[in-house]
Amino acid sequence: MDKIKVKVRPAGTNVKIQYEGEELTIKELVGKLEYLKGSQEYLKWAVVEREKEIALLKKQLADVQPVRHGRWILEDEYYVDDTYICSACGYEFIITAGDLESNELNYCPRCGSKMDGGKS
Repeated sequence: MDKIKVKVRPAGTNVKIQYEGEELTIKELVGKLEYLKGSQEYLKWAVVEREKEIALLKKQLADVQPVRHGRWILEDEYYVDDTYICSACGYEFIITAGDLESNELNYCPRCGSKMDGGKS
């Protein structure tokens, strides 16, 4: 930050102050400094708010349940359409068009198990 330089004009004119390359009246300088002070206070507030958000996210992350794993079991004995059963919860999912991959069934819609072939 530049130093404040004061230029005194002849009597009857306003005092001009050199601040960061600008010539300002005292009133203008006070307004600018108050604005900058307010900006600094806002930035301090914003940092505190971000820290609160980060702490909340960390707490929520700590509350997450472990990932359940399962696999889709094709049950074609009793059904005409492709029917898949979740190995973790027994939920039946009928596919009338496409396959598991094209329907993006990476998770069970009922229990949330990740369908990666693992054991639940």
